[in-house]
Parts: sequence; C-alpha cells; structure tokens
Amino acid sequence: MSVERIEFRFGRELAAWRARAGVSQTALAVEIGIDPSTLRNWEKGRVSRPPHREIIEQIEALLNVSGHELLGAAGYQSDSASEKVPPELQARITAIENQLELLIRELLSD
Repeated sequence: MSVERIEFRFGRELAAWRARAGVSQTALAVEIGIDPSTLRNWEKGRVSRPPHREIIEQIEALLNVSGHELLGAAGYQSDSASEKVPPELQARITAIENQLELLIRELLSD
C-alpha cells in the first residue's frame, strides 16, 4: 500500500472515529497535546507520514477504538509482541535478562 493511500485511509478512519465519539477536532487535539491544525491535516491526508504509534494508541484509547483499527489504517503492524505486558511479568523478564547477561559475561571472561 502506498504512503498516500495509508495517510488517506488513516485520516478518513480518524475522522470517522472522532465523529462517532462526538469529539471535536479542537478537543481531541488539546487532549493529545497537538495543534488543531495538525489534526485537521491528518484527517485530510495532508501529511508526509502518519503520526507516531504512541500518539495513535493514545487517540485510540481516548476514542474507545478497539482492535487497533487506527494503527492498521496508519500502516502499523499490530502484533502480540507490542501489547502491554503486566508489570509483574515484565519484572520477571527483566530479572531473567539481567541473569543471562551476567552468565554471558562470566562465560566470555573465562
């Protein structure tokens, strides 16, 4: 899919979800910390690339968009690896990564 088609699709989807939620362009722009003209340009497809993934995820949360539909419209992949990991699991993963790093250092120093 070409960049132009992605930007147009993202803008069209964003405008539709925003309208369904009953949120004005100005209100949404203020909520996510951007200038309203930037949001208007996104919706009209007048951008060189879609917004960053984190901004789109914030918009999805504010507009109650499910299934990462805006991410898909912007050309981002929505894979399970990018989903949020529960904090307790992330702590265990980090501890294991640290242990592995120490073991590798020990092995390499011998």
